[in-house]
Order: sequence, then C-alpha cells, then structure tokens
Amino acid sequence: MRFLLPLLLIISSVISAPIDPIEALVQKLSENHFWRNGSYPIIELPKDSDPKAILASYFDKISFDDGSRIATFQIKQFKNVKIKGSLPDDYVAILCETDHGNKIILMQFWDEAGWWIRLYDTA
Repeated sequence: MRFLLPLLLIISSVISAPIDPIEALVQKLSENHFWRNGSYPIIELPKDSDPKAILASYFDKISFDDGSRIATFQIKQFKNVKIKGSLPDDYVAILCETDHGNKIILMQFWDEAGWWIRLYDTA
C-alpha cells in the first residue's frame, strides 16, 4: 500500500504534463507523408538571416481566408526538429504568439531558392 501513493503521484504528473505543441505537430506530420503538398511562398533571404526577419517577410506574403494578416508576433520557442518521411528531414520549428492566436511555423532552407515555410495552428 505504501508504494501505491508514489505510483499514483508519478502517473498523475505524467498525465497532467503539458504537451509540447511543436512535438505534437512533428509527431502528426511524421505519420502523413503528404503534408508537404500544397502551395507555399519562398522567402528569399540568406540562411543566416534573423528568424524575426524571415517571419516578418513571410507574414507580409500570406493572408487568411478572410483577407486578414498576422500583424504582430512574438517568438516563444525555437527548436530544430526532424520529421520522419521527409527528405531532407531537418526543419526549424518556431512557436509564435500572434494576433491570430498561437502558431507553429516550420521552416527549411533551400540553397537554390531561400526559405520554405509553412504555418500551422497549435490546436
């Protein structure tokens, strides 16, 4: 019986642990190899550009279905990730708080073109 309480505390902490939205997205995309299909703007900035400059340029080029755009954003997390089934599978994932809610931006530098970028909701 004395082992039951510590076990319950461990299980409770695992169940209530916050889910990393970037890791959740990486897992989801790794299960579907068609996720890269579709249109995307290329951001023609050098590989060593400041991520804020890359995102600002990207947000200037995209809009939502209602025509609105992301006007303000703050980077909350920056992470290098690997998405299985994608070659090359190395991406930069950025969690941003925006005026349109929290978003995850996946980026990959393509030597011949610039930055490939895709935007995802955190939910």
